[in-house]
Amino acid sequence: MSHFRKTGNIRLMNKQDVILKKEDLEIKIIGDYTEIDVKYELHNLGKKQKIQYGFPIDAYETKWTYGDAAEVFSKHNDCIKYFYAYENSEQLRVSQWIVDSIYNVPTIDLSEESYHKKNEEYQIVRKWSAITLEFDKDEIKKLRIKYKIKNTLRDKVPGFCFIHRYTTRNFTYDLNPSSNWGNGNVEEFTLKIDLRNLGSSKSIYNLNIDNIIEAEKHLYTKSIKNFNLKEANRININYDNRHLKMTKFVKENEVSKQRIKSIDSSSNKENIANLIDNSYLTKWSGKKGDWIEIQFHKTQDIDNLIKGILVLNGDYSSKENFNKSGQIKEAKVILNNKIEFNTEPWEGKKGNRIIKLNKNKHKNVNKNNIIGLSTILAEEMGYKKK
Repeated sequence: MSHFRKTGNIRLMNKQDVILKKEDLEIKIIGDYTEIDVKYELHNLGKKQKIQYGFPIDAYETKWTYGDAAEVFSKHNDCIKYFYAYENSEQLRVSQWIVDSIYNVPTIDLSEESYHKKNEEYQIVRKWSAITLEFDKDEIKKLRIKYKIKNTLRDKVPGFCFIHRYTTRNFTYDLNPSSNWGNGNVEEFTLKIDLRNLGSSKSIYNLNIDNIIEAEKHLYTKSIKNFNLKEANRININYDNRHLKMTKFVKENEVSKQRIKSIDSSSNKENIANLIDNSYLTKWSGKKGDWIEIQFHKTQDIDNLIKGILVLNGDYSSKENFNKSGQIKEAKVILNNKIEFNTEPWEGKKGNRIIKLNKNKHKNVNKNNIIGLSTILAEEMGYKKK
């Protein structure tokens, strides 16, 4: 439950006599994390001096960790994988400390309203990583900072449900604080954003950067001369990797085919095998009122109980077929002659539950990850052995 608000911020007294000649910023999204590799070239035009240089990372204190800042940045939480600093290629000592509850802000809306209310503010906890730079007169230093952090997310924690809920992710990097060097300009600024690890279509993320060039698929670059950092905006990257997360989850928890004793339906029986063949190129289609029945072999293994049902709701073999195909709008899921599955939102009462599904929109994704677009048809925890 790590929810980062912003990163890449630098706070120091304005150093008019130290100018920023170059800044090369590389951002790489990997799953739920971002790797940052930023290189600076600094020129001391003044006398010999020592400067402390700090990089704060700000995170939300959610209701789950409220009042205990250490939990947000604990090793168990894995919010910061690493933080390294190098001066002229030699590794520097990094001092780190945490400041609790430094300011209040509203949350970033990541489409999980059950975790926050509109206009509700959260306290922010900050973790500093600081280094000390010693400049000789007229010295030029090359500084490199590398770190990896978890991006802002609002996933639903298992406990009240079995099937995971994944939200969109948000990464923010603030360029403006670099303007504290010299007159606020950098002679050469280059930016590279690598989204190739997401392995999906352009529609799943968006960048708020003007005039950025797609050098190759999912790899973006930008280069500016004499860039005024005082007028620079934050870099915001919003992306959706739910299909990747859900695919992994389904593959790890899918019931073995050997447990299925038989499968039947009220119509279209010749295509019944398509229901469980794990291929998006095949389909089973029915009409209003049709039923599907799956019988399982008995088991005493608690780990092999049926905890949920997901469906690839629509014909994903192509966008054209998807737009033509029907989708399940309502369903009842009956286990051992009782309607006792839950779904969200929790509507109706046990024993008389109709599951209403929202209409899906087509997405172009890698064929190996299309199963991640499955819709939760039903789920339940704590089934009795039957």
